[in-house]
Amino acid sequence: MYVGLKGTQIATNPATPNNNTPATEAIEFESDEITGSLFPTSDHDSEFTTFQLQQKYIVSAIKNGMLVIHQHLAHYRVLYEELLKNITVQEAVSQQLLFPLQLQFSKPDLEILHKIQEQLEHTGFAFAETTSEHLEIKGIPVAVTESQTETILEQLVSDIREEVPDAGFSQNDLLAKSMAKSMAIKTGTALNKEAQEHLVHRLFACKEPSVSPDNKPVLVTIDTNELDKKFN
Repeated sequence: MYVGLKGTQIATNPATPNNNTPATEAIEFESDEITGSLFPTSDHDSEFTTFQLQQKYIVSAIKNGMLVIHQHLAHYRVLYEELLKNITVQEAVSQQLLFPLQLQFSKPDLEILHKIQEQLEHTGFAFAETTSEHLEIKGIPVAVTESQTETILEQLVSDIREEVPDAGFSQNDLLAKSMAKSMAIKTGTALNKEAQEHLVHRLFACKEPSVSPDNKPVLVTIDTNELDKKFN
């Protein structure tokens, strides 16, 4: 038996909206009892909570059918909200590197990075020094690996150069989007059951779990009636 949030509505069914009910309150996970968490802690119960499909989707049973979550877009949404909060409200913790990382950038790119240095530091980056030829990094965000750092910053510079955001929220929004997309788990990444459930927990703690920062659907529901029609 698939089980999920015990008796609590938490998600959305884009295909069957309720006129008076917010989209994020349209899904009810299957359950036998109320526990107050998305998934039960019992090893027996959690054995069938979720499964991964094609290393791309996380699937779980709900009261009236099946919930399918796009793992990359879900993680993108989670990281975006966390990064935006770090930039604007609560500075993130930095993991210090044993040896500082030196990255080569062009002078125009270094100027861009210098302009957003404060925001980057709020996400967890720590800079040792910046010259006209390279950037020296002594700390990186907890969710970032050292090998990802250069790619994330290069993509960020590219996105800023293309978008040319104004100062203020639009710049913070673009920074959070760019970093989150680069950091999010990719299609083809295998996730064990614990990782799947952890991602789902984090997704439904978001303000807007149903859509990605680019307004793509993060999840869909398949009603049991739709499945029944396939067999008639």
